[in-house]
Amino acid sequence: MMRQKLLLLAALLVLPTLCQAQEPPVFVTKWGAPGSQAGQFNAPTGMGLDGGGNVYVVDHDRVQKFTNSGQFVGQFGGTGSANGQFNGALDVAIDPAGNIYVTDSFNFRIQVFDQTLAYVRQWPAFYAQSYIALDPTGQYAYLARPDSIRKYRTADGAYLGAWFYSTGAGPFGFAVGPSGDVYTSVGSSFVRRYTA
Repeated sequence: MMRQKLLLLAALLVLPTLCQAQEPPVFVTKWGAPGSQAGQFNAPTGMGLDGGGNVYVVDHDRVQKFTNSGQFVGQFGGTGSANGQFNGALDVAIDPAGNIYVTDSFNFRIQVFDQTLAYVRQWPAFYAQSYIALDPTGQYAYLARPDSIRKYRTADGAYLGAWFYSTGAGPFGFAVGPSGDVYTSVGSSFVRRYTA
């Protein structure tokens, strides 16, 4: 009986600590304003982070780079079909080496840029009006479109296959986990997970 009382007392002492509400998120900073000048936004559609915490924002056929505190670093792109230009740029992802991958929707390609924001190469995509994510190693790129996820090798842009949805509605969320598994939220009531 005494042991049960001691266990109950210990639980009552520990329980308040375990059940304390966590602090709400704290607002840190914001940046930007409407417009088309450096540091302004017209119609942002995608965002990515590099290993140093820099923020890349796809905004109306250009990509802008900022520090994590919002200081403008540089930009690249412009409307067109030449190397380094975009026609419907939608999303961006950055690999561990700092290479930047941009979906170029209506030019049906993925373009790659280096850490200095210079054009490096491209590869054709069946349907580049997609969101992009890279596996943790940067070896594979995944494009999420309304009916499928398509996988490419980043070194040469080789198409490696696709997973198709039966719903044709989604994904509404899309991510690649630390192990390389691909997660999507499709429809309104479930999440799908695929191995790499």
